Amino acid sequence: MRAALARDGMSGMRRDAARAHELLLDESPWRSASCLLDGVARHLSGECEEARHRLEEGVRWAAFAGVTTIQALCLAELAVLDGGGPQGPRDGSHGIEGAAQVERAGLAEVPQMALVFAAAADVHTRRGQIDAGARELQRAQLLMAALGDGVASWYQVETRVLLARGCLRLCDVARARTLLAEAERFLPRTPDSEVLVALLDDVRAQAGASVASSVRGSSSLTTAELRVLQFLPTHLSLREIAERLYVSTNTVKTQAHATYRKLDACSRAEAVDRARALGLLEDKAAGGPSR
Repeated sequence: MRAALARDGMSGMRRDAARAHELLLDESPWRSASCLLDGVARHLSGECEEARHRLEEGVRWAAFAGVTTIQALCLAELAVLDGGGPQGPRDGSHGIEGAAQVERAGLAEVPQMALVFAAAADVHTRRGQIDAGARELQRAQLLMAALGDGVASWYQVETRVLLARGCLRLCDVARARTLLAEAERFLPRTPDSEVLVALLDDVRAQAGASVASSVRGSSSLTTAELRVLQFLPTHLSLREIAERLYVSTNTVKTQAHATYRKLDACSRAEAVDRARALGLLEDKAAGGPSR
């Protein structure tokens, strides 16, 4: 229990988890939990291969004891390890398998499974599986809200950073930055984890690059694209915008997609939000410009 609370940082968590692992009998249902906590502590202390061995052991013991929650969390942590190792992302199967196990066991509404769905979302968005990634992101965020602040700080930081990384891949920079700010609030409680700090810094840099890309892209919008942009906050279809501008629908479609790309947006609504944030549109658009 002391290792799970991790109030003495990663070094204390690792010491307590390793001692529990040494004392627990093989048949104890707590043995898999000691593997999980020892694996997490080793991972976040930079001992990746040792962490992998312990987490894989945790998967086996949890399966033996029928402790699905611990098995899924071990798989989720392996997915985090897979995605951030020196040799780059692996196939992501651990993250997907963990979420699938939670589903099969009917545990999808257990708040502690937020990390499992966050890891799955990270894998899906990395693969470009947008719908699946968005679904798992939403699940994880709802579970995190239900979980509150009552779990260890490493869990709070790691889960939010994974969610932020997924949001960036789905072009939701604003939500990603909010999650990163929340993660930063918990980081001082885990001061001895350079891995967590590096993970947070890496995703924060990605968020900054996305914002900078939007600013650079906005400066290259052509006059025609800016004209189309003024209509995007309205309910007019692309065909109706074309009629207003006396051009073909294909022309408007091409210009609209070019605008999305330059604003680093994935949809019309997001392009409008980015344009407003950059001052290219008024905060409240009316029915569109007059003819």
